[in-house]
Amino acid sequence: GGVGKTTLVQEVFSDNRSKVFDLRIWVYVSEKFDLLKTGKIILSAINRSMGSGTSEKYGPPQNGDLHTIIEQLEHMLPTKRYLIVLDDIWEEGIHNLENLKCMLQHGQKGSKVIITTRMDRIVEKLDCGVLANQGIIRPVHKSDWIELKKLSNEDCWNVMRQAFRRDADLSGVEEIGREIAKKCVGLPSP
Repeated sequence: GGVGKTTLVQEVFSDNRSKVFDLRIWVYVSEKFDLLKTGKIILSAINRSMGSGTSEKYGPPQNGDLHTIIEQLEHMLPTKRYLIVLDDIWEEGIHNLENLKCMLQHGQKGSKVIITTRMDRIVEKLDCGVLANQGIIRPVHKSDWIELKKLSNEDCWNVMRQAFRRDADLSGVEEIGREIAKKCVGLPSP
């Protein structure tokens, strides 16, 4: 962790160009992937965006099992073009990932799901399929992945130097700065 995956996706999520989506939902997942909780967060966001009548029609998202949540999403997502970010997925349990695909397959054409993860295997398992609305989940090819890597010590130092004016004399701090850059081990955040 700490390479900047979440920061990069936050920039995409908050960019004005992402406002073309009817729904923009951010779900922080973390180590324990609770699919039911994820579904409830998504339903709550949809309810907020559609107004108060929605929760009466479909029932509050706090109630229900996974099947009920998936059923509610099946009725609500086809009316929306969405961008959903699932941040920091660790768990690669195939059952959870299959249910996740099932849960999010009903959006309008152009809907997107962005996943941040430390594990390549998770992305590989979410590769392709057919959507309920006759669309196709486009295969995620390795070439589509954005893999963030650690910076070299020299690149870390160059980033740190940008905190100073261009004409600043760094001779007194360069040695210390390079040591700090080395201790960062290529990660922009501690």
